[in-house]
Amino acid sequence: MPFASELGIYIKGVGRYIAAAKQHLGLKLTEGKDSMNQEVMELIAENLFRSKDKRDILYHLIFLLDWNLMKRAENCLHAKMIHMGFVEDHLTFTFAKEKGKQHGDMHGPWHCFANPKKPHICLVLSFARYFLTYPQVLREGAPLFEGTNQYGRYSSRLHQLFHELKDDLKNLGVDYKDLGTHSARKGVGTMVANASTVGPPIVALCLRAGWKLGGVKEKYLFRADGGDMAVGRRAACLDVDDKEFAISPPYFDYSHLDADGTIETKENLERWLKQRLPDADNIPANSWNLVLQCFASVCYHYEYLCEHLDDKCSFRNTAVFRDLPKEIQDLAT
Repeated sequence: MPFASELGIYIKGVGRYIAAAKQHLGLKLTEGKDSMNQEVMELIAENLFRSKDKRDILYHLIFLLDWNLMKRAENCLHAKMIHMGFVEDHLTFTFAKEKGKQHGDMHGPWHCFANPKKPHICLVLSFARYFLTYPQVLREGAPLFEGTNQYGRYSSRLHQLFHELKDDLKNLGVDYKDLGTHSARKGVGTMVANASTVGPPIVALCLRAGWKLGGVKEKYLFRADGGDMAVGRRAACLDVDDKEFAISPPYFDYSHLDADGTIETKENLERWLKQRLPDADNIPANSWNLVLQCFASVCYHYEYLCEHLDDKCSFRNTAVFRDLPKEIQDLAT
């Protein structure tokens, strides 16, 4: 192009002019929606957690998935049950494609962790409430989130909630109009990157978020479990400088029983749970293991849930929560 160099100079000049004008007129200097810090995230999550609306159990899970996985909301909404699992002390997710990786060449697994110290932002507990309220998603081949245009409904609900909380957000120095569905992803990336001077590796952070490393780095630096686990724990809002950064999720403890007692108690627990889930015998193995692990969180947080959930919350009326025996609650630790 004969005028390429002149055009480049002109565009840079326009950019400088616009920046100077914004400075002079007191306009917003950044583009797009603002990032969401942890304090704002917890405010949004707690309001969805305490809501009496059944749909907010769904939106609470989507919101926490968006934050913990550091993916675009569309990726989270298209997840399938078969691509999820619970291994050792964490959830795992795989994706066939992402925005910057459209051919399945970087699918994970991506690791997500519980935060038992803050139940309102605990992803494992959020999954438990969702599965027990919408048990139909546990059937074989089912998507994690059923229905069409889930992104549109989720986006509308978030913006509605931002407006409802505009005064609380203002007290935190945030204009509700500057928040959007991408604010969580922007915020968690910043939070993880600034976790500590010995925080999670930046390569693991970029790979999890789907950001290109560029050039030769993409040929030599790859995803590994250790780095992604460190990012996942920090994304769960666990303090990297605290010993509880390595905290485990709630689980059922049978150590006080002998071998026969352990087998009998496990069988009784699973039988009790299956009796309260529709078509439980046909739930795939990976989904059933996920349900059991998440159910432990419900038992562990039972008193907290009774105290903090709205009296009209749909989760209170599920067969599992309504009839939960004390002896099963006490197994969770």
